Amino acid sequence: IGAPPNPPQFNGALYGGRPRQAKGGGRNGGPGSETYPATAYAPQPSFEAPGQSYGGPVQYGQTYGELGPGGQAYGGTRYGGQEYYTQVQAPAQIRPGIIPLRPLGVMDIFDGAFRSIRYARGVMFGLTALVVLVTQGIVALVTWRFFESTNSFTSPTLLTTDSSGYNVMLFLAGLGVSLLIDCVAFVILFGLLTFSVSQATIGHRTSIRQAWTAVRARVPALFGLTLLLGLIGTAAIFVPFLVLIVIIAMGGGESVGYVLAALFVSGVTLLFSLWLVYKLIFAPIVLVLEGLGPKQAIKRSWTITKGCWWRVFGISTLTQFILGAVSQIVALPTVIIGTLLTTASGSLLGIMVMELGSVLGLIFTTPFTTAVTVLLYIDRRMRTEGLDIQLAQAAAEQRS
Repeated sequence: IGAPPNPPQFNGALYGGRPRQAKGGGRNGGPGSETYPATAYAPQPSFEAPGQSYGGPVQYGQTYGELGPGGQAYGGTRYGGQEYYTQVQAPAQIRPGIIPLRPLGVMDIFDGAFRSIRYARGVMFGLTALVVLVTQGIVALVTWRFFESTNSFTSPTLLTTDSSGYNVMLFLAGLGVSLLIDCVAFVILFGLLTFSVSQATIGHRTSIRQAWTAVRARVPALFGLTLLLGLIGTAAIFVPFLVLIVIIAMGGGESVGYVLAALFVSGVTLLFSLWLVYKLIFAPIVLVLEGLGPKQAIKRSWTITKGCWWRVFGISTLTQFILGAVSQIVALPTVIIGTLLTTASGSLLGIMVMELGSVLGLIFTTPFTTAVTVLLYIDRRMRTEGLDIQLAQAAAEQRS
């Protein structure tokens, strides 16, 4: 699908703005008028009685314009009328972008993730490569500087010298700065990739400039959400960890009962943390696409994942397993070669070669993982909120 002739305008009202009125019509609800939300991803009302609106302005029996092959409409007449669906097109055939607008299977999600990378290469591949190269290059320079300044670090006596302590502190400071840069860069990158995938579902190829214009107003809230999720995760691990320390201290490492209790607390903490991660996995996506604040995004993610935790967990885990295996295969040769070069000469070239494998892996896995998560979110909303009809309407408006 080529780029739409009339791409949407990216402005501050793109997400969560007031409803807009189509040209050539009267007031809302009047003859020749039609209202629709500023974004297809804004939360929609629940299903209503036959003959009334279905999560927005599109009604049963309305057509979607040019979505069907040969101009065939999706739905022939209004639901509840004297005539029935004589020109129904199967939902699987409605595919304005990277996915069919219907509930998705696992292979649909994976195929859509691959298509999203090819669909908007500038954002999904080019921008990701730039961010990864810069951040990993900083890490490589910090690591090389540490090895260069501690070339004789193999000597045990060097660990007690002031210069060694200074070098270690300098290395930790540099590593902390590089991790902070990583966090900032990848949080912004996630927002841009999320928006690009969401637009690709309705057939719009997003440029880097368009993605940044649409997402930049959400960046502060995205950082706030990242901090809030970090605090929630820390509390989820830290509180049980304190309980674990108390149990170990009380048992003194001698009682079998205390040891079993400690193992039980550790297992429960791990399972609870895992459950919490996938309950809140859609919060950043909700914040970017629906325009909600950090707290509201967390509540919304909690609601969306209700009843589908195992599906989200299973597909996400399968994705991580496949990508992890591919990344290891790609990185193994570069790690071996880089280690040999670093051991032999301690040169920057060896460090760069070791980082090359990680760079290649991240350039592909970062956009693919983001796309899978966004498509899981879209799939869930198509199943429960009729988002497929909202997306079909948005696609028809772009093509009109």
